[in-house]
Amino acid sequence: MKKESNFILLLSIRKPYSQLILLGKKRFELRKRPPKTNCRFVLIYETHPTQAIIGYFEISRIYIDSVGKIWEITKGKSYLSRGEFEEYYKNKKYGVAFMIKKSTKLINPLNLSELGINHAPQDFMYVGDKDLKGLIRI
Repeated sequence: MKKESNFILLLSIRKPYSQLILLGKKRFELRKRPPKTNCRFVLIYETHPTQAIIGYFEISRIYIDSVGKIWEITKGKSYLSRGEFEEYYKNKKYGVAFMIKKSTKLINPLNLSELGINHAPQDFMYVGDKDLKGLIRI
């Protein structure tokens, strides 16, 4: 992975997982593919019904490894059962786990349009940190 960039990841995360992250209970967020740049922060876009950015978290570490190894690292800390985990990574050899260092809930959720974004990311997208100046203190 490349050195840290000036970009922040915007992840689409469903309830209840988004809330578990903000409560500090969910310690890993799983993905099927890694980001192309090493980002330090992740904006949490809570999907239906909220459809807004409700908070963010700082990444402690990003694990990219075999699905089996990702399970060993994250079991009990990703809030997925073994069956849910296997279904998520079905037919995948490798997985990605974002270790969450600290999360922060926004007082006022942000609409994507406030960042000039027209649609929610399917998985994740990059947002320049300059786009967040004045909206979020990161």
